[in-house]
Amino acid sequence: MKRTINKLRYYISNGELFHHLLWIWKRKRIIKRKDKYSNREYLNKLYLNTFGVKPNLENPITYNEKLLWLKLFWRNNVCYSVVDKYKVRDYVFKQGCGENLVKLYGVFNSIDEIDFGVLPKSFVVKTTHDSGGIFVCRDKSNVKALRKGLEKINKHQRRNHSNTFLEWVYDKSEPKIIVEELIETDDGQPPKDYKFFCFFGEPKYFFVCSDRINNCKFDFFDLDGRWLNIKNGHPNSSGKIELPANLNEMIRIARLLSRDFPQVRVDLYSVHNKVYFGELTFFHHAGDERFKPNSFDKELGSCLDLSKIKKEEIIK
Repeated sequence: MKRTINKLRYYISNGELFHHLLWIWKRKRIIKRKDKYSNREYLNKLYLNTFGVKPNLENPITYNEKLLWLKLFWRNNVCYSVVDKYKVRDYVFKQGCGENLVKLYGVFNSIDEIDFGVLPKSFVVKTTHDSGGIFVCRDKSNVKALRKGLEKINKHQRRNHSNTFLEWVYDKSEPKIIVEELIETDDGQPPKDYKFFCFFGEPKYFFVCSDRINNCKFDFFDLDGRWLNIKNGHPNSSGKIELPANLNEMIRIARLLSRDFPQVRVDLYSVHNKVYFGELTFFHHAGDERFKPNSFDKELGSCLDLSKIKKEEIIK
């Protein structure tokens, strides 16, 4: 509910509330009729609803067009495991980044298997197969908050993350639950998320996700740390974002974790000058969110040369 309210505030501040509500209504109609369309027709309709033009799949130019193309025509079996929040740990370790993994307390088939008695006072519970299935427990003795958080996890564990936007990378994910260490920050807030857009192992841009509790903010930067006047479904921060001293270390890690893929978003954290791995995301915002200005969509698209993709990874 809070996420929805913050979204509405964003569109109200940009004078786009009516258009946003109309977009939601049209999108729901398309999703409801999903089974009546081929995959290509369905994604074309979603794209048209969001971007106002039909996607050019014969010669895709923008980043979001190319994400749609990747959904339809690209397959890499490694992706099935690295989007799983448990299985990806093995991949991160093999890429030489094991020290950047958050401490794992256990992996479970359901919350009924978790022995909360052996867990520390605070921890994080996540579903392994979807986005948003996360519960931060700061005090397990708060029974009411614990019960509410676990109800959220239960709900997300039943969610089919791949279905709505045809994000095939999630098709083989097993809906399990992991419990990890809670990484504490000095201000007690969730750590900032540093999300790197990487292409064939080269990070090009990143954005910082901050203020997740109140009203999530996105601030975009180039690799030299210059702030870029770009919006992408969330407002910019009202104050200056101070970048961490270990930014170059994060860039190095993003290179290692992205080199096996044409493109991927590598999400990292920096807490007390230590880099922690977050997750790998292949379809930023499911390819269903506009950049402002639109020129940045083309700029990101220019970073992804589809002709470099291995022939064996392309389907027709």
